Amino acid sequence: MLIVVQTGIDDQQMQLFRVHQPQLIQQHRLALLVQQRQGQDRRLTDLERQVRGKSSANRSQRRGMMSTLFMHMAGDGLGPDRGRDCG
Repeated sequence: MLIVVQTGIDDQQMQLFRVHQPQLIQQHRLALLVQQRQGQDRRLTDLERQVRGKSSANRSQRRGMMSTLFMHMAGDGLGPDRGRDCG
């Protein structure tokens, strides 16, 4: 039987090939899934690189803001200690 498969990240490329066993189709689908996942991972690491490229001053300022935020969150009675007597 003749099967048309969209390959990789470039959807414009089409690949025609003959498959005689359905398990080969499964394997190919899995391979495509893995390819797409790897593409997503690559995009994520690019984003991370952009974020990490910011100045370290920005980063330490952000870290300070986060720690104050967590201190506020801890004191509002909604954290994991909710319902316990903290006195």
